[in-house]
Amino acid sequence: IENGFDPEDFIHIRKDHSPKKRILYPGKLFEYNGLIALRFFEALSLLQQKRKDLEILILNNEPQVKQAISKLGLQNTVTQRPYVPYHETLNLMGSANLLPIVILDPLFCLPTKIFDYINFRIPILVCHPKWPCAEGTL
Repeated sequence: IENGFDPEDFIHIRKDHSPKKRILYPGKLFEYNGLIALRFFEALSLLQQKRKDLEILILNNEPQVKQAISKLGLQNTVTQRPYVPYHETLNLMGSANLLPIVILDPLFCLPTKIFDYINFRIPILVCHPKWPCAEGTL
C-alpha cells in the first residue's frame, strides 16, 4: 500500500474501551525535534491537572519519554510501552478516545498513521508548530 490503509487490516480489530479516557500515541517523538516533543508532554501535564480520568499510552522505545514522564510527574497518567506489531497497535488505537498527531519535522508534515486514525472515526488532536507546511495542510 503506497498511501492510505488496507481495510482488511481493520476487520478483526477489538475496540475495548477503558473506563478512563485513553489517549494513545504510537511512534517517535524526540528523534526529530526534542523541543516540540517536550512541549507535547508539558501539554499532557496541564491536561492531567484538569482531568483525573486520563490514561495516556505512548508506544515507542525512546529514553527521553521516560525522562519527560519523570520530570513532569506524569507517572500516574502516562505509560510508555515498547513498539508492538501493527495489528496490536491497531487494537490499541481502536480502544482510544483521542489519537494525537504530533508534527515534529517541517519537511514531513503528516505522518502516514493519519490514515489509520481516520478509519477509526475517533477524534484526532493535531499538535504542530506554526510552520507554513503545517498551516496549509491542516
